[in-house]
Amino acid sequence: MKNHIEMGYQMAVKFPTCYPMQIEKLVRIAHSLETLDVRSCNYGLSEKEENRVTNLEEKANAICKEFGAVAYHQSDPRGCSLYVVNPNELGDNPLTSFNQRLQQHYTKGVAIY
Repeated sequence: MKNHIEMGYQMAVKFPTCYPMQIEKLVRIAHSLETLDVRSCNYGLSEKEENRVTNLEEKANAICKEFGAVAYHQSDPRGCSLYVVNPNELGDNPLTSFNQRLQQHYTKGVAIY
């Protein structure tokens, strides 16, 4: 419970236009992704499950777009599966693409758990 309050506080500070309902949806998506990440690590995913991961990532990004953020799915089951990142915090290195910068700096965002 304490961790969820802390995460909600971090979201409110970093993304003041984010609503609690959006955070709740992101938490549900993060739990689903976590389950699929563990299954992927242990057994591999079926095509249907891979499509589910893609759909969940798209839903998370659609929610984040509403308050000016991007979602990052970190698929290693040893850590949080979903991060919400402010794209302005990724830097502006012209030698790397946005996706590369997101992959390198996703921990600057808020871990959703």
